[in-house]
Amino acid sequence: MFKPAPRIPAGLLVIAIAVTIGAAALVWTVLESRQAVRKEVLQGHALESQLAAGAVAAELTGDLTALRQLSKRRLLIQAALEENWPGTDYHLQDLLSVNPEFGSAAILDASGKLRALHPPDPALLGEDFSQHQHYAEASSGTGYVSDLLDRGDAVASEVAVAVPIRAEWGELVGLLIVTIPIDQFDFSADLMSPQGGSIIVIDRQGRPVASIGETMTGPSLAQSRVVKKALQGESGAEEGRLPGRDGTRLVGFAPVEELGWGVVAESPSRVALAQVSALTWRLVGVLGLTLLGGLAAGISTIRLVRRLDRLRRESSAIVTSMGDAILITDSDWHIMWANPALEALSGWRAEEVRDRLTHDVYRTFDERGEQVVFGSEIADSPTAKGRLTLESRDGNRVPIQTTTAPILDEKGNRLGYVVVGRDVSREREIDALKSALVSTVSHELRTPLTMIQGFSELLLRRELDEERSRKAATEINVSAERLSRLIDDLLSVSRIESGRMELDLAALDLREMVEEVIRPFSAREGSRFQIKVDDLEVRADKDRMMQILTNLVSNAVKYSEADSPVVITAHASGASAEIAVIDRGIGMSQAEMTSAFEMFSRVDRPEVKNVGGTGLGLYITRSLVEAHGGQIWIENQPGGGTRFAFTLPLASTRPKAKEMAGEAPAERGFE
Repeated sequence: MFKPAPRIPAGLLVIAIAVTIGAAALVWTVLESRQAVRKEVLQGHALESQLAAGAVAAELTGDLTALRQLSKRRLLIQAALEENWPGTDYHLQDLLSVNPEFGSAAILDASGKLRALHPPDPALLGEDFSQHQHYAEASSGTGYVSDLLDRGDAVASEVAVAVPIRAEWGELVGLLIVTIPIDQFDFSADLMSPQGGSIIVIDRQGRPVASIGETMTGPSLAQSRVVKKALQGESGAEEGRLPGRDGTRLVGFAPVEELGWGVVAESPSRVALAQVSALTWRLVGVLGLTLLGGLAAGISTIRLVRRLDRLRRESSAIVTSMGDAILITDSDWHIMWANPALEALSGWRAEEVRDRLTHDVYRTFDERGEQVVFGSEIADSPTAKGRLTLESRDGNRVPIQTTTAPILDEKGNRLGYVVVGRDVSREREIDALKSALVSTVSHELRTPLTMIQGFSELLLRRELDEERSRKAATEINVSAERLSRLIDDLLSVSRIESGRMELDLAALDLREMVEEVIRPFSAREGSRFQIKVDDLEVRADKDRMMQILTNLVSNAVKYSEADSPVVITAHASGASAEIAVIDRGIGMSQAEMTSAFEMFSRVDRPEVKNVGGTGLGLYITRSLVEAHGGQIWIENQPGGGTRFAFTLPLASTRPKAKEMAGEAPAERGFE
C-alpha cells in the first residue's frame, strides 16, 4: 500500500514562489540597469565629443578670421607686390601682439619662399615651402589649417594656419602663415574629461593633437573604427577598443567638419559599470540570503534596487546639468526628453511637450526666414549641423547652432535622435562688433593716411620754400600722431577684452598730472583751461591716468566752441578723489549718456560726425577707471555743457594752506 507523498506547507510554497519571482525581478533589474547606465554614458560621450568638436572649430575658425582680416590690409598687399619684405615685419609683430596664442608668424611669396618671419630667424629666410601641404591648400583657396607639422623624422607639437594674400584683381602675391603650439589650444572651457578617460582631438592623419584628461601618446589612431568614422564626418557612440588604451572603452565620436579633424570622448567600460557590477555581486549574495533569511533579505534587496535607481538618476543628471540645450526624440521625431537649458531657451516645459511632434513645438527658421522641419536635414547624412533661428513660446527669436545625430543600438538600429542646440546670440554680437571695428578703423585710418601720403608726395616731387615744407611736415606729424593714438586705442581695447591690462600703481600728485595733460592742449588752444585741483595724491598707474585725463580733456575741447572755458576740478570725497572735466559744449541727452561708455558708441548728430572718432575713447576710459577701483559718470551742466566725473582711490591728502587757515575750497564748476 502506497503512502501519500508528503504535502508541502502552503506558507513555504508561497515563500518559494515569492523568492523565485523576486530573484527573476532582481536579475531583470540588474540587466536593465547595466544597459541603462551604458546607454546614458554613451549618449553623454556623444554629446561631449560634439561639444568639443564645436569648441575646436570655433577656436581655429576665429584664428582663420584674424589672419584673413590682416591679409586684406592695403599696406601689406602693397609691400608684397613691391617685394618690400622688411616692410611687412611690423604687420607680423602686430598680429602676434594681439593674438598671444600664436607661436610665430611668417609671409611666403607667391612661389612659396619664406620672405619674412617673426620672431626672426635669418637661417630660414629664402627656404622653399612650396612642397608643403598648407602652401598648396591655402594658395588655391581661402585658408587652411594643417595637421601636426612634420619636421623631418619628428612630428612637431604645433599646427600651421595659412591664408592667401591677394591683390585687388585676385592675383596671389603671397601667403600669411602662423603656427599655433597645441598647448595653446583653448577648446577646454566648460568641458570636463569623462571619469577615468579623456577627450582627444585628432588631425586628418589620425594623430592626437590635444586632449583633456588622460594624455594620449604613441602612434596614429587612424586604424581605429571610431576614429575612421569621425574623420569620415560621422558622429555617434559605441563600445569597443581604442589603440593606446587598455580594455573595452565607451567611446563617443564627432567630426570637426570645417577642418577634416575628429574628436573622441572615451572612458573605460569598467569605470562606468563598476558600481552596477559591485551591486550585481551583492545582489547574488542577497539572493542566497533571501532563500535563508526571507524578510531581512527582502529589505536589503529593496535598498539595493533603490541604489540602482539612484545610479540611473545620477547618470541622467549629467545630461540634465549641461549648459547647452538638449532634445531627445524617438525615431519618428516625437519628443521624449528636454533638458532645463532647452526649457529656458524655448519657454516650453518638458512635461508639456512630451510625445508631441518636434516641429509642432520648436519652430525653427533658416537664414531666409523659412521654417525648417526637424529631420529633413539628416535624411542622407548620419549627422548634421545648422545655423537656425528658434522661435520661443512668447514669440522671441534666438539664433542657435544645432548638431543633430541619431541614437543607435548595438546592432545599428536607429532608436531616435539627439539634438544639441547652442545659443549663439553672443557670437552674433561679436561678429557685429568685428564688422563695426573693421568699418570704423578703416574710416579713421583713411584720413590721416591720405594726409601723410599727400604731403609726403608733395615734399618728394616739388621744391618748396622753408615755410611750406615746415607746414607739410607738421601735417604729416599731426596725422602720424592721430594714427598712433588710434593704434594705442586698439591695443588698449585688446588688453581690456583679453584681461591682460596690468597696472603699475604708485602715489601720483594730481595737480602735476593735470598740468602735464593740458600743457600740449594749451599750446594749441590758448588760456581756456581753468584748474581747480586740491592738493591731493591718488594711487594710480601714471600712463593709464594720463590716458584717462587726455581722453576727457580731448572730448571737452572737440565738442565745445574754441573760446569757451574747460574746467578741471578735483577734491577729496571720503577715501577717494573726485575728478571732473567740465565744458560748455553741445551737451548730451539722457539716452546718449546711457550709451556713451559702450564700445563704438557715437552720437548721431552732425556736430559729432563732423569731428570724427572711433567711439572707443570713453569705453577705454571707463574700463581704466574701473580697473583702478573707481567709478565714472556724466552730468549735464545748467545752461549747457557736460560734466564728466570719476573717482580714484586716494594715496594721501595734503590740505592747502588756505584751507587749513579756514578759507573754503573753490566751488565745483565754472566761476
